[in-house]
Amino acid sequence: MMEHSVSLKLDPDGELCHEDYPSRMALKKESYCGGFLDVPQHPYSWSKPKPYLSPSLPALDWQLPSCSGPYNLQIEVQPKSHHRAHYETEGSRGAVKAVCGSHPVVQLYGYMESEPLTLQLFIGTADDRLLRPHAFYQVHRITGKTVSTASHEVMQSNTKVLEIPLLPENNMRAIIDCAGILKLRNSDIELRKGETDIGRKNTRVRLVFRVHINQPNGRTLSLQAASNPIECSQRSAQELPLVEKQSVDSYPATGGKMMLLSGLNFLPDSKVVFVEKAQGSVFSESSCEGFPEEEVKRKRRDPQRDEEQGRKRKRKRKRERQTNNNNKDTASSDVL
Repeated sequence: MMEHSVSLKLDPDGELCHEDYPSRMALKKESYCGGFLDVPQHPYSWSKPKPYLSPSLPALDWQLPSCSGPYNLQIEVQPKSHHRAHYETEGSRGAVKAVCGSHPVVQLYGYMESEPLTLQLFIGTADDRLLRPHAFYQVHRITGKTVSTASHEVMQSNTKVLEIPLLPENNMRAIIDCAGILKLRNSDIELRKGETDIGRKNTRVRLVFRVHINQPNGRTLSLQAASNPIECSQRSAQELPLVEKQSVDSYPATGGKMMLLSGLNFLPDSKVVFVEKAQGSVFSESSCEGFPEEEVKRKRRDPQRDEEQGRKRKRKRKRERQTNNNNKDTASSDVL
């Protein structure tokens, strides 16, 4: 049986009343389970997610915006759609390249302070789910004489993160020529507790960039930008041709000029289709057959030089025939 003690006092009218305390609450009769059944209302209203603003850095699987207020983190030059990743037992296959032949470029806009910042880079997923660190691929630090961007690796939650300086004297712009892609063994990852991905089916990645900006209130604003998908499997990358560069962007429909296409996965029987559209529908269409680069080089040669080289080859073959005939005559005389 529960016992309660109550302090009483007499009011000026001579009646009993409860003694007043600053935190006095009215007593009521309760059962043993009464307090466990009450569900309090949440004091906050859930609204649209806002840019992450916190004194601590967010986890790598947090979804962050690319712009907030005056700040905007942009990938100025996107990487190529294919990069052959390397295993730990293989040599490096170099840094990820851009379509134009150089390397990806990242820039932070709106930052006017004189203090440099750190740009973080890790390998993320490229499927339809939320962006998160990739289980089967990691970033790989590239070094050498041709690498112009300084960097170093750190581990964060079993994920390699490449840290690159963003300097105000470079307009907060960084050329990413120091990042390769490392492929982990499928068997090592698939045996992890809770891992449901299959390495052979998950070969597309993104380059994920993050920057953390200190605010006057002592907090940190974090921005994130992810690149276009990159195919890391050699098998999948050989399925479709990829045009990386072309020598002509426009020309009259009468033709008569040669266009050079540079890219990957071109076959000897590949064809180029030219389509002219009018008001959203196909107006005319024509195609031409491509030819290997060796034939292009032959077609670009000087005709006079080619003719002279042809005469030299004929004279050389004639001398070889004469030499062979002389050797045969010498052998016959020795026999006689």
